[in-house]
Amino acid sequence: VNKQVLALNEVVVKSKTLSTFVLDVHINEHHFETFRGDGLLVSTPTGSTAYNHAVDGSILHPSIEAMQVAELAAINNNAFRTLGRSFILPKHHTLDLVVKNPEKDVLIGVDGVELDLEGIHKIHVTVAEQKIRFVRYRPFPFWNRVKDKFMDS
Repeated sequence: VNKQVLALNEVVVKSKTLSTFVLDVHINEHHFETFRGDGLLVSTPTGSTAYNHAVDGSILHPSIEAMQVAELAAINNNAFRTLGRSFILPKHHTLDLVVKNPEKDVLIGVDGVELDLEGIHKIHVTVAEQKIRFVRYRPFPFWNRVKDKFMDS
């Protein structure tokens, strides 16, 4: 069953249990890494100042058409290696997350709402063609908002 959803901020993919979650990460249909840990977070530029920021992801200006992938408590030791950093994919790239332990229940959250899905084996992520525009009642540049949110007291 295919289901398409749109995210304004982020998509979280992780296990519903406390055990290690294993995903094969494919970029443009090529294997990139096998991730082991709590899960992965894929954020939009709008979401880059939320959960993504809390897991040490970069802040992206909203005019950049991209998605950012950040690790949630990755396992990195002598046996298992991941990139160990968030990475940014441009609009023309695709991301496929293939569940390696499908017997585990997969939790997918979109903008803080858990989707009620079962039997997830693959999640395909792209930058959407749809755009959202925010209404502003006064000019307030993005970097000023970032500074006010994170650095001014």
